[in-house]
Amino acid sequence: MKKLVIVTEYGLMWEGIRLTLAEALGNEIHIQVITKQNAPLSAGTIDADLLLLDVGANDDQLSYWLKNFESKDIKIIVWLVEIHKQLLLKLFRQKLNGYFFGEMEMNDLLTALRTILKGKQYIHPELSAILLEEYIYLTKGGKDRPIGILTKQEWKVLEEISRGKSNQDIAKDLYISSYTVNNHVSSILKKLHVSDRTKAALLAVQNKWVELH
Repeated sequence: MKKLVIVTEYGLMWEGIRLTLAEALGNEIHIQVITKQNAPLSAGTIDADLLLLDVGANDDQLSYWLKNFESKDIKIIVWLVEIHKQLLLKLFRQKLNGYFFGEMEMNDLLTALRTILKGKQYIHPELSAILLEEYIYLTKGGKDRPIGILTKQEWKVLEEISRGKSNQDIAKDLYISSYTVNNHVSSILKKLHVSDRTKAALLAVQNKWVELH
């Protein structure tokens, strides 16, 4: 059984979430909640497969936790209650396993945890949109594309997606049908192992696979 440890300042609130999760997950994950005040000071004293850090806007302990657990075989998740762009960008550069946000619905939380257990990264949709907006603003973009992942036409479609174009606009710009664009988008999502076009665009911008004007 996998083990999830939640580190938070709000033990009572998370204890309720833990009980609900435990009932829904059954034997999939064992969940433990510890408060930051009572959290052990050494990473070696926490036995976990997943570590969820409840992050505040000015969390002085955050750097400590990330530093002490980054070399461990533990999947790290951060939970942001509010959006602070600079903190979010700092965390995103850490390339953590999960970025949760706000009062996630229980079904979304279950999906997110199972996604991470499968070895994939989960980014809450609201955070994805903000990250994409910020990365478009901060980067000029370049073309450092991996070989053999997408076709030439799929790269063109991904570049258009990253510019915020709709499928109809992409079809018009590339002189292809909307049906063909839909097929390309589905293929891109599958090949990049992402669930939606925003995450595909975010991945492309983050890795400088596209040029944005």
